[in-house]
Amino acid sequence: MTDSEGSTSKKVLPEPHHAFLVEETPPLDSGDLSISGEELITELKTCCTDLIKPTSRLPVIKWIREYSPTKFLRDFIAGITVALTVIPQGMAYASVAGLPEVYGLYSSFVGPLVYIFLGTSKDITMGPTAVMSLIVSAHASSEYPEYAVLLTFTCGLVQILIAVLQLGFLLNFVSHPVISGFTSGAAVLIAYGQVKDLTGIPITSDHLIPQIVETFENIKQVHLPDLILGTVCLIALLVLRRLKTVQLFPNAESTKALVTFRYVVWLTCTASNAIVVILASVFVYTSIRLDLFGFEFNKVGEVQSGFPQITLPPFGFVHTEENIINGTKVYNETTVSLVKMASDIQIGFIIVPLLGILESIAIAKSFSRKNGYRIDPTQEIFAIGIANTVSSFFQSYPITGSFSRTAVNSQSNVATPLGGLFTSVVVILSLLFLAPAFQFIPKSSLAALIISSIIFNFDYSLFRVLWRIKKVDFISMSFTVLMCCVSGAEYGIISGIVLSLLLSLWPLARPKIQSSTFEEQKLKIVKFAHGLSFPSSEIILDHFEDFASDLRKTGDAIEFCVIDLARIWNVDYAVICAFSEIIKDLKKENVSVYFIRGNHGVIESMVRAEQIVPEFNHFATLDEAIAACHSTGSSFSDGVPVENGESAEVKFQALSQSAGDSNA
Repeated sequence: MTDSEGSTSKKVLPEPHHAFLVEETPPLDSGDLSISGEELITELKTCCTDLIKPTSRLPVIKWIREYSPTKFLRDFIAGITVALTVIPQGMAYASVAGLPEVYGLYSSFVGPLVYIFLGTSKDITMGPTAVMSLIVSAHASSEYPEYAVLLTFTCGLVQILIAVLQLGFLLNFVSHPVISGFTSGAAVLIAYGQVKDLTGIPITSDHLIPQIVETFENIKQVHLPDLILGTVCLIALLVLRRLKTVQLFPNAESTKALVTFRYVVWLTCTASNAIVVILASVFVYTSIRLDLFGFEFNKVGEVQSGFPQITLPPFGFVHTEENIINGTKVYNETTVSLVKMASDIQIGFIIVPLLGILESIAIAKSFSRKNGYRIDPTQEIFAIGIANTVSSFFQSYPITGSFSRTAVNSQSNVATPLGGLFTSVVVILSLLFLAPAFQFIPKSSLAALIISSIIFNFDYSLFRVLWRIKKVDFISMSFTVLMCCVSGAEYGIISGIVLSLLLSLWPLARPKIQSSTFEEQKLKIVKFAHGLSFPSSEIILDHFEDFASDLRKTGDAIEFCVIDLARIWNVDYAVICAFSEIIKDLKKENVSVYFIRGNHGVIESMVRAEQIVPEFNHFATLDEAIAACHSTGSSFSDGVPVENGESAEVKFQALSQSAGDSNA
């Protein structure tokens, strides 16, 4: 080759990175799943070593060596700040779960203590959450809190098992649109579920549509004191939430007084849940003692004081109910067996632990990326499992990572998981000394707290993004939200996962097949756009059966069919059998089948299946296949066959480009 000046250019060898791009991509599966004894022993040793290695299972050993007084102060401030949030939230979320409010406090102190030793995220806080409480309400009877405690114990065992067997990858099959659809749908259910406490309207149904119907039927029974107080609390919480994101006096000189003022405002906004609930409780207490208004507010009522009883999870129990008949106390005992409890909880044994993992891991990953450190997902699952298992001995209901409290923890500049110690201490002290005061908390203030927190879980912005980017994902998210609202949160997420998987598998069951016929050369070329597997085998057979049927009807003199395997990265047994049927069927029509190109794994699988496909004629290129056709004595002219002045090779390249464009 010469350039414009007549000098001869040298042939330049490709750079290593260019050579890498043209290398054949390794197949996803060569079909050989065998493993040597030595490899198996090595894998088992690695797994067992990770399980018993102290630094792997006790991350506290790593960060405690570098602990300092400065970090202690940061953890102390963050822990106290989170405690001011978790106490009112815990009580509110317990009501969402259909449990006595004190169970929210029982669930708020053991998890953070366990996480100190086992967690790999400095930010995440363990405890009750709104979404988890909603799921628990569907499987744990409010009449018998023992259901929730047993669910906590089994939830922990399942999560530990998932961590030990390293099955966390299964959660990758739950797509982000489905998760967002579930949290959005749950937000609607939880928010509307607070209408009865916010307004005082009697609502007995547990499902959204019947709740809406009951609301309008009983609208005249609204309790104005609760509605007014709840609305004021809701407005105050939303204003403080907004104020937290506003930088006050941005153009003013940054003096010590201004910095202090901003910090006080931030701390007030951060502790807004506790402040609003306390002020509402003081208002209710004062109105009762001074008889200011002459009407009552719906209050939490008596809250059991003291540390929870430490006992084994209930594997069956006896419930004693006291009744007074004709002035005489009568005690009725109801025995509930473990079999009865298990039959009532049912699918909750699976949904609750998986949801706990999904929620906590998503939060941990989000804040680890934000703050520049890494977490160990398997260890996180293990920590969640141990936290739930231990919590069940303290009358807790299932817990997981909380996004709102984790955000507070991170914004408080927490240094290590030790911040959970101070949170737990404050919760325990409130149980021991403040429980009598909790009875004056108005339910409308807790309802306002839940609504102000949960409405921001509805990810309305993602709907617009998915509509522009990928409408299939938009369908998955919308369907999940709809099913959550219609049939409940647990069935909503299951329906969303099933639909998402079906939409993902649909292309495998309906592969893109492109073909071109060269009638003068008696040749047909067929291409596939992606890998083939058993769902697509019938579609492939149908395509070639239609081809054979057309040959019989039209009498076209097609003698050769070339199947291009270039874009097929994998084949399974069903596809190989389909190819065998295709070869046999076309042979009856006097059409010979040739295969070209394909990666090593696909070719190796076809060669190994010689008993199924004995006539596997494979060539590296189309030219070689055409030469083989020519050698059989066909009507091909010398060289490459031509149709209307255009070679089959040229048209084949155009077909390849078209398939590439459509596949992209």
